[in-house]
Amino acid sequence: LKEGTRARTSPDSLALDLGCGRGELLIRLVMRWQCAGLGLDRSREWLDLARAEAATRAPTGEFEWVQDDIHDAMKEAQLDPLGLAACVGATHALSGPLPMMRRLKHHVRPGGFVLIGDGAWTGRPSAGALAGLECRPDDYVTAEQWLKAANREQLTPVHVVSSDRGAVDAYEAGYVENLRQALRDGEEVAGAAERIAWHEAHWPEIAKSLGFFTAAFRWDP
Repeated sequence: LKEGTRARTSPDSLALDLGCGRGELLIRLVMRWQCAGLGLDRSREWLDLARAEAATRAPTGEFEWVQDDIHDAMKEAQLDPLGLAACVGATHALSGPLPMMRRLKHHVRPGGFVLIGDGAWTGRPSAGALAGLECRPDDYVTAEQWLKAANREQLTPVHVVSSDRGAVDAYEAGYVENLRQALRDGEEVAGAAERIAWHEAHWPEIAKSLGFFTAAFRWDP
């Protein structure tokens, strides 16, 4: 992330988003708080969309968009303490939510914020759920385990959302419908048919034990 250090603003007003995708979170942060945004994602296509969206919605905002693998980038990251570090839906890149949370804390200043979100167990996963996710039981944690780990890291929760089954099902249904609509419109979406087939085969079983947990923490050393 040496490229990201070129931001013209002071580091403590810089927000970092790992696995930023199309940049929605980062764009909203920049628009709401007038901070600078540094987004990292391995997909060039997603970053192109993020740049275009940012130019439309936040034309005066300051952004850096870096194409790299999260794991590789964080091994060599040279960042001054940040105001906020975030990762939503990509904690697997650093071996799961708890290692990712600890790593994000490492990059924020005292009083800075860690924003993290990912799947969380809501019940004991079945063999079918684990097979569909291609994961082990300890690849995810429960919301309670997440909060206990945050407390050990001196991270104070300031906003916590545990999405229930209905909310997660609605999100997944919208995601699949967007893929189907793209195919109906003749768009070329890599792996769309395979992702739809996976969802139909595995999501009903996975949804019995996997929700989504999102939390903003303040580091209070």
